[in-house]
Amino acid sequence: MKMDRGFWTDTDTGLLIIRMVFAVLILFHGWYKIRYGIDMPMARMESWGIPGFLMYFAYLSEVVAPLLIIAGLFTRLSQVTIFGTMIFIMYIEIRTGLSLDQFGAPNIEKQLFYFFTSAGLFFTGPGRHRVKNTGSKNWLLE
Repeated sequence: MKMDRGFWTDTDTGLLIIRMVFAVLILFHGWYKIRYGIDMPMARMESWGIPGFLMYFAYLSEVVAPLLIIAGLFTRLSQVTIFGTMIFIMYIEIRTGLSLDQFGAPNIEKQLFYFFTSAGLFFTGPGRHRVKNTGSKNWLLE
């Protein structure tokens, strides 16, 4: 294997790694909701006056979207669903109060990570390593 500069500076490989790690980490949240349900967070949302049925959107953004991101299909559209979910979650967290944890990080650090990573992947797209979507020429469906 030739180890030249091109091997170590491949943007598409970097996007693949970021895409995979990001999607798998989000998928853990989705798997938890599949396994244990959404009754508890739904009840919490309803107690705050937010319609509980919105929790069903979590299945789309935390299960379907990460699987599509891993495949590189509809990556930008999937990022929009995650981006929207993170805005909603940050709204709820900010509403309950911003604070710093024992290490000095904001309590919405994880949500900020997912928010900005989804925004970055939205603008870059999936990169070269993906399943090709030959059905559409629309950049949003890339």
